[in-house]
Amino acid sequence: MHPSVVIEFMDKQGNVKSHPPGAPVVKIVIGQVKASDPSYPSGQNQETVYALIDTGADDVYIDEALAARLQLHRTTSREVQGATSTIQSWAHAGFFRFSGTQKNYAADFVATPLAGNGRRYQVVFGMQLLDKGVLEMDFHRHTYRFSLEDCLP
Repeated sequence: MHPSVVIEFMDKQGNVKSHPPGAPVVKIVIGQVKASDPSYPSGQNQETVYALIDTGADDVYIDEALAARLQLHRTTSREVQGATSTIQSWAHAGFFRFSGTQKNYAADFVATPLAGNGRRYQVVFGMQLLDKGVLEMDFHRHTYRFSLEDCLP
């Protein structure tokens, strides 16, 4: 059985509700992994935040201030292209799990200035992650869910 979570919707002020309109988000716990084993949480520096479900994004992104606060380890230099600019950044090794579940997933989070650009969510799940799961956005039945396959580390 794959962990499945209800998608909620965040307005521009950061208020979250169970139905649209708003940006689709899921509540996650995110944190540091052990340097010796990047697939295993370190047990330190964890926070509960909201992640945007963004089918138009390629990667998995994290607010740069959150990455620094969690002291996530840098892995590789990355170029991030936005609608109006391109910046140099870093990918950071971390883990996440859906709030209320126990299964942890390792991920490389690319740091970007989300809060600096007025975003209230602190993580973005792009297609690199979303295509490994099942995304259900049924506006007729008011069913909004996301689940991940067990193929992730």
